[in-house]
Amino acid sequence: MVEQLREQVKEARLAIQKETSSLQQAQANVNVAVQAARQSQDQLRTLMNAVQTAKSNAVNAQAVANGAQRSLREKAELLEAAKRRVGDLSNQLQSARQDLMNINRAVAKANAAANEAKANAARNKRKLAHFRKMRAPRLRAETSS
Repeated sequence: MVEQLREQVKEARLAIQKETSSLQQAQANVNVAVQAARQSQDQLRTLMNAVQTAKSNAVNAQAVANGAQRSLREKAELLEAAKRRVGDLSNQLQSARQDLMNINRAVAKANAAANEAKANAARNKRKLAHFRKMRAPRLRAETSS
């Protein structure tokens, strides 16, 4: 009976050792699981911060995009106004060129008329001089008689 009790004590000690070892293993597993849970929580916080930063960046990017669109619209309007101004100035330039051509034609006509008038005046002056020359001897003859 003593032997049987010794055997039972031995078996009980072995069982206690197994349970102690199993308990220690379970405690180690719990510690690892707790550490993993903490790491997961840290990762979750990091991810939540990253999501918050991404949201903030998206809002900022949208604001920048809206500003760029406004700027683009304003520049397009300025470009259209500049094109209209160039068109107006081109029309004015064409009109000024036409006016210059008309003025040049008028100047040429006036020069031609002035030259003709000058030639007529010279011709008339010669005729008058000739007429006076021809009339002078007759007048002398009439006054002498």
